[in-house]
Amino acid sequence: MTKRKRISSRKRLLRWQTFKGMPGSGLSLLVVILILSGCASRPWGDIVDEQQNSETSQRYELLVEQSRSWGSGFDGELIAQFHSQLENITYTGFFQILAPSFLKFVISNPLGQPMVAIASNDRIYQIVNTTDRSFKTVTLRSFSLRNGIPQSFMRGHWFAWLTGRPLQEQNKILSIREDPAGRGVWLEIGDNTEAAAPLEYLLLDPSRPRIIERIIVESDSSLQATIAYENWQPLSGGEQPMHIAVSGLSFGATATFVFSDLRAAELKPHDFNLPFPQGYSRQFLP
Repeated sequence: MTKRKRISSRKRLLRWQTFKGMPGSGLSLLVVILILSGCASRPWGDIVDEQQNSETSQRYELLVEQSRSWGSGFDGELIAQFHSQLENITYTGFFQILAPSFLKFVISNPLGQPMVAIASNDRIYQIVNTTDRSFKTVTLRSFSLRNGIPQSFMRGHWFAWLTGRPLQEQNKILSIREDPAGRGVWLEIGDNTEAAAPLEYLLLDPSRPRIIERIIVESDSSLQATIAYENWQPLSGGEQPMHIAVSGLSFGATATFVFSDLRAAELKPHDFNLPFPQGYSRQFLP
């Protein structure tokens, strides 16, 4: 079997700058896939006893400490799938991520030709669409208001969410509860303030230690999407889930993210600024 040649991000960007006549991409839906909030269930049970609380806290703190030495930038291939009652959509392409929340996704057609590039640097989204030859810059605030999405979710911990890692700065354990299915224990994680509002719930396998699932919490303490991690593989001194399933989205929708050919990359914030292609129209939505 012939191994597919890896194409650098620079070459991919050059290709979508020059390619013409691409079919429609449905990019707006793709962005909503990544940030659409819904309603998750509460799968945990009773508070664990004092001994298990102490042991689990130590294992979680070990995971937090270990993950600080793992790589902070990756690139590779990504298949993003969205399933709802209305339609099923699949996007494939080249993916890059950098802590704390820099993202880039260059979507390709079945021939490997770039269709759309989208990048976020925690303040704005940049979108290049080869179909209508447009270059759009959208602030996170504008996008959240236009799509009815909470800004706190827009400014989420995307690196931790897509790598299965614990939060590095806001990781105070508020409570530890049993998992009725016996998969591990549930940790209620809050910020480091005295009030300590919950940020997320983590299903932890203390024996590894490893995060199996996480439930995102909105600012009003409502539960949003559930993110499940599978098919862990070694990467950059740690490990990375190669299959991520998202459930609890609005209207019963689900999403999956399947990574391949993922490797550590020396990325910088400026790598997530898309160049403006000559001859394209420019639009800015503040």
